[in-house]
Amino acid sequence: CTANFIPGSANSWREIAVLWVGVGCRKGTPRQVIEQGIQTIFQAHHLSEAEIAGIATIDLKVHEQGLLAFCHDRSFPLLFFPKDRLNRVQVPHPSTKVSAAIDIESVAEAAAILAASESKPPGKIDPGTIYTVELLVAKQIFLTEQSPSQMTIAIAQASISEPSS
Repeated sequence: CTANFIPGSANSWREIAVLWVGVGCRKGTPRQVIEQGIQTIFQAHHLSEAEIAGIATIDLKVHEQGLLAFCHDRSFPLLFFPKDRLNRVQVPHPSTKVSAAIDIESVAEAAAILAASESKPPGKIDPGTIYTVELLVAKQIFLTEQSPSQMTIAIAQASISEPSS
């Protein structure tokens, strides 16, 4: 979570930004491959893994051991979304391959955007608060020579800007 404090008087603003990682992976993708993929994408885009709020994917992955183990080891929340909710998210890079396989246009991008959109803080939001969601990193395909597993990773940022008190 990043916090930027903008100096000033009563008109100061505080901004908090968190990252949600959307993951699409083949059945049986090992924890190490998931970890390596996320590390590689974060390094390539000069992002800090310390800013990860959680991981999101399709509910078909609810028993995916590599994904479950990775999130458990890192203490990351893991959100699962059903196909119908993911299909309602507008994404810049729909996949015909995924659509043909499981009748959905996007897993990684849609899951990241949806998770970031739903990560608003609980309770009442003060007037003047600005909440934005941005797809920071469009889906990236990650694969290794050691594993035939392929995965896609996308990163969405949720930002809250509010007047500081």
